[in-house]
Amino acid sequence: MSRLHSYSEQDVNFYYIDENAKKAENIDNFQKLITKLHTPKQDRGHGELYLVRGMLVYIAHNQSFDNSRARYNTPLFYVQQLVERRISAAEVFKIYCGYAGIECELVTGRAKAIRYRAGDGDSDYLKNNTWLAFKADDKWHLVHPQWAIQAFVGYEHSGEIEIEKDGRERLKVRTGRQGTAKYMVNDFWFCTAPDIFVTRCFPDEIKWQDPQNNGKVLIKNVNDFLSLPDLRQGFYDMKLELLNEEKSCILHSKKGKCFVSIMCEKDGAKNLDFSYELAMEGTSSNGLEVKDTKQLVLYQIGGGKNRNIIQFEIRLPVVGTFWFRLAVGLMQEPDLKRNCCEFKIICKDACENCKRFPTYEGISAYGCGYEAEEAGLLHSSLTDAKINMPPNKGNTKRTIAKFKVDDDPSRNMTYGARMLMSGSDEVDDDQISIFLEGTTEVVRDQQTGTLTVNASVPNDGEYTVFITAKDEKDKKAKKAKPVAAYLVTTEVDEDEKRNNAIIKQREKEVRCKLHKQSKTETRNRLLEILQTTQSEVEELKVSGRKK
Repeated sequence: MSRLHSYSEQDVNFYYIDENAKKAENIDNFQKLITKLHTPKQDRGHGELYLVRGMLVYIAHNQSFDNSRARYNTPLFYVQQLVERRISAAEVFKIYCGYAGIECELVTGRAKAIRYRAGDGDSDYLKNNTWLAFKADDKWHLVHPQWAIQAFVGYEHSGEIEIEKDGRERLKVRTGRQGTAKYMVNDFWFCTAPDIFVTRCFPDEIKWQDPQNNGKVLIKNVNDFLSLPDLRQGFYDMKLELLNEEKSCILHSKKGKCFVSIMCEKDGAKNLDFSYELAMEGTSSNGLEVKDTKQLVLYQIGGGKNRNIIQFEIRLPVVGTFWFRLAVGLMQEPDLKRNCCEFKIICKDACENCKRFPTYEGISAYGCGYEAEEAGLLHSSLTDAKINMPPNKGNTKRTIAKFKVDDDPSRNMTYGARMLMSGSDEVDDDQISIFLEGTTEVVRDQQTGTLTVNASVPNDGEYTVFITAKDEKDKKAKKAKPVAAYLVTTEVDEDEKRNNAIIKQREKEVRCKLHKQSKTETRNRLLEILQTTQSEVEELKVSGRKK
């Protein structure tokens, strides 16, 4: 993953600039405002960049106030015009840059804004969007002022049927919601790296794709722009990579199944918290029943010790057009998820005898994730969360997984395992979990610090093996709770095998690409440091001669 911004994130810090700009709320004179925004001690190499940043924060912060009495042609007057939608954020920002002596250009083009939905064609609402390119400290940067100072919360598309969200059935027709504006500073859209910016904002003039590098062409045409995978801010914030076979915002299911595969940073999957949503195009249930729309998505963590592969297997019970959406955040911050990606799924052949994936409360994802590590299970011998195993009607059990156990003296952990039959029984459309007794066992070796999980599959079908844990020193813990889960199936799916092979190949390609990017980034950073040092030396020489 290339860096998110066009400035050096290691050299630039906006904290004091932002705090100073927020304190300038009562200043309603451009000259005084610009003087105030110059007040913080700034390193000599980024003075103009800090000034532009201060103006952005000032505009964002003052949207929340009533500036209707502001004098004409003053900073607060233009903010009020923005709030009343008489002028665009890009035009306001350009006016501010003009008073500050910052070179900038309005850029027009197509933008995938809030109304955009993955797979949309070239519609009027995409066109005539406006953003800016500005020059600070001899370097061009891109900024989308509206997105950098506002966010719309609660927007929903109409003409969709909610099917499933995080394992819960919905089957609800959406009528659409406009959402409400939230005033904020969004770092992501200030000086966004051109190769990321152009995936959301395609300029009418090619030269504005990457103005710093002589208008380098990053995306050839509008068709290429519209067919790109629909990757959102959360995807880039979390430094994710897409491993899908189809490098497009539109996926085509095979036999009613499709996969979304994502690679994260080394050992990062256990720290990420994904939320998913499956919706279908239409305004009626099209024969679907609630019992058909539950647990159609399997959220898996894979990748062995590094645990850096996230995969979603999606089963589609009827023919139609679907949308699959992901939001992502950190496990430690469950309420701070950002939109991650969206895919349009074309299903021409429904999943035959579509089975529901078994679920269990308390598990965020199948595989060895966050809950397993919290319970002291550090590593799993399995690289996938799905296991293929033939049925065994005898008493002999096979090893399905081994874990490295954290030997923490402050805890006294006991572990167990249970097998749940997929599908189970249903009463009034509610699924009843059926656990199969005597099909699992765990063996803990204190000397090697390992935990082995063995199981036997009684018949053909799908099962879930849950690993449970309980801290015997914790008096509040009344019973063991599930901390890891694996889907065991007796079926061999050739399409799935092919998909997994493609993922492994794509993973190698991505690793190679990231290695090259890292070397290039290091080289460019060293060149920037060298150029800055040379400039400072020349300034000292001139200063010395004057004395």
